[in-house]
Amino acid sequence: MTNAVNLASAAGTGFAFRNRIINGDMRIDQRGNAVATTGFPVDRWQTYAFNTGSITRQISTVAPANFTSSLSWVVGTAGTRNSGDAYIIQQAVEAYNIADTNQGTANALPLTLSFWTRSSVTGLYSGALSNSTNDRCCAFTYTINAANTWEYKTIIIPGDTTGTWYTDNRIGTLVRFDLGSGSTFQAPSAGSWLASANRSGIAGTVSLAQTTGASFYLTGVQLEVGSVATPFERRLIGIEELFCQRYFIRNSRISGIWINAQMFRCTYPFPTAMRAAPSISIWDSNGYHEWWNQTGYFGISGLAGSASVLSADLIMTSSVNRGRTFNDPALLETGVIAMNAEL
Repeated sequence: MTNAVNLASAAGTGFAFRNRIINGDMRIDQRGNAVATTGFPVDRWQTYAFNTGSITRQISTVAPANFTSSLSWVVGTAGTRNSGDAYIIQQAVEAYNIADTNQGTANALPLTLSFWTRSSVTGLYSGALSNSTNDRCCAFTYTINAANTWEYKTIIIPGDTTGTWYTDNRIGTLVRFDLGSGSTFQAPSAGSWLASANRSGIAGTVSLAQTTGASFYLTGVQLEVGSVATPFERRLIGIEELFCQRYFIRNSRISGIWINAQMFRCTYPFPTAMRAAPSISIWDSNGYHEWWNQTGYFGISGLAGSASVLSADLIMTSSVNRGRTFNDPALLETGVIAMNAEL
């Protein structure tokens, strides 16, 4: 009992769940695909790359000691950079998860950002934190000293005493790492909060996205309250998956019924409450399986339905007439449908 009380007490003072970043160690990748332009190479981490060359972002097993994965950014062929081009890795942190830091008030608390990074290009890099409405930012810089070597970085972000900061399920802050964005995304300076909209870094830093053959890796990202970096908070994989599934879900296997010869219906209760009622889309049109006599996989040509934050009611149309009758059983395989409530 004493240990349980001590653990609960420690959690109440910030020992547990102190990292406001989700999937900071890049382990969760529900989508399972590399990203060439804009998208999510791993859960919760969105990337932008507007480039006439080729850039691939995906989960990687290249990682520092005590980590198993990272987010990789590899430039195949460098392209040109225009003023409005963005080359960014970012996570949008839900406002509920930083509301206790009192940003936008006289009682705003400082934040500490820490992370592990590795690059083939040494030099000065930059990033930024933005407020809820993305019209204020605090840019930061860090230096990669040795090529192709993991380095640990810590950044102290002062509290912001003004600006718009939500305290609900909208964006609380954007945490951005810049890899060569154009001047439109460059803040005038680093180290303090500025009334500067949609910034991801500062000028005069490494333009990795414009360097053919360059690579950049990121993992162990932690954002916590206070001005001291603590060791990376490792959460159980099942807990981290649930955190990710508040924003994006690919379905687990679902049983349903045929409602006519070519349409079947199923209800999918989500493993956790989503941030908002999600949009629903077909992820793999060839991924459902008839349950009745295990006759194989058949494509989905249509999807309708509705969703709340707790479940989705799905009606799917088969690409072929299966000749089923009402109430015949059907089975939707894992990963066919995507539910998206990303910020």
